[in-house]
Amino acid sequence: MVKLLSANESELFDPNKILVEAVKALGTAAYDKLKEKFLDKWKESQFKKDFGFTDDVENAKKIYEMDKTASFQTLKECIGNSHWALNFIKVGLRISDLSDVGERRKVDEIRSEIRKSKGIRPLNIVNMGSTGAIKGVINFLDNLRKNDYSKEAIIEEFESIIYNWENITIFVDKSISKDAVKIKIYDKIEKKIPLFFVFSYGSDANQIAMCSIAEMRNANLIEQKGYLPDSQPKFDGVGTKIYMWVFEYSES
Repeated sequence: MVKLLSANESELFDPNKILVEAVKALGTAAYDKLKEKFLDKWKESQFKKDFGFTDDVENAKKIYEMDKTASFQTLKECIGNSHWALNFIKVGLRISDLSDVGERRKVDEIRSEIRKSKGIRPLNIVNMGSTGAIKGVINFLDNLRKNDYSKEAIIEEFESIIYNWENITIFVDKSISKDAVKIKIYDKIEKKIPLFFVFSYGSDANQIAMCSIAEMRNANLIEQKGYLPDSQPKFDGVGTKIYMWVFEYSES
């Protein structure tokens, strides 16, 4: 025979009352500390599931918050809500912010984790973030959207950028000559690559890149070939000036 519980007995199994009793037994401070540890553990587990690596709770929170940024919302308008790269774009945007304030150690840690756990495509997205180019890529895709490209065509362009990241970037350092830089840029212009980037870091490298591009413009080798270069200088967290030039092809 099944024994029915009395009203008093059933109260013993009320989870809310059990929680109240736990607070009484542990004390509010001890309970809050236990709850915080539990939530932190859950967040770490959820983060690993979503992004493929673990991170401290504070940084994980910052990465999740990237979906509220204007850049991320713009990207979702371009490629939809279910693209495989969206979570890694959040990581890339966070890395871009970390790079801006000179958190190179944290950037390198995240890049190392992605490299080990996820492979080349997600790593390329993270590298877009570490160079600051990720926002330029999003602007490029948004221009396609505004020019009535289909979502399928925009996704195709986006994935082409991801796959070909190493081939659409030129890094200028102080050891390279102006002629070598111009050859690299002109090669991409001749191939009519829709979007490519030139990066330089530090005064010597910046001077080489600026002079190379200026000489090419004076020789009618950029705008007249259908490219509209956009210079985006900024400073890192230790005050070193970084230049990024975005070269976007336009048929008009």
